[in-house]
Amino acid sequence: LLPALRRERNPSEAKYSSLSSTGLRPGYFAKGDKNATVQPYLPNNPNYAFTDDYGYTFAAAIAVGIALGISEAESKKALSENYKLPPGRGVIFQGINNSILIDSSYNASRQTTIASLEYLKNYPGKRKIAVLGDMRELGDLAKQEHEVVAKEALKNADHIFTFGPLMEKYFQPKTEKVETFTNMSKLV
Repeated sequence: LLPALRRERNPSEAKYSSLSSTGLRPGYFAKGDKNATVQPYLPNNPNYAFTDDYGYTFAAAIAVGIALGISEAESKKALSENYKLPPGRGVIFQGINNSILIDSSYNASRQTTIASLEYLKNYPGKRKIAVLGDMRELGDLAKQEHEVVAKEALKNADHIFTFGPLMEKYFQPKTEKVETFTNMSKLV
């Protein structure tokens, strides 16, 4: 299998882009057959918040299935029925007072946090509330990455709760829709 899409390595502009020099269409294709493309696919599962990035992961899995003789339809059915996200990775569950919670708390990066914020913005419901914690292990990029997330959060959520020293330090601007916590018991 040859990928017709690649992830850019520029940390401030991470996205998928086509390999224009190959002349290939977006998607994944089986080696030797440029017409057998597999487009990004997101299973319809109400228990998981599959952000757009998952579509490319699933397309790759479907392409592997095709290379192994499994039809695209069979692969999509298997993914829809059997794929489970681990805890803290886009799991949707019922909250109190008819609220819906989307838990994407496990080891988030800028890209996954922004994807989750965009998912939140488009999710049906009246009020969109984001609870954001520190993104760790970013080294010299901590300030920049938290500032980018702050900007996106302000565009995508009606109210924002932040937690942690990095969020407290770098989440700007502080507005009436942002509440910062340094004590977990006060946040909860």
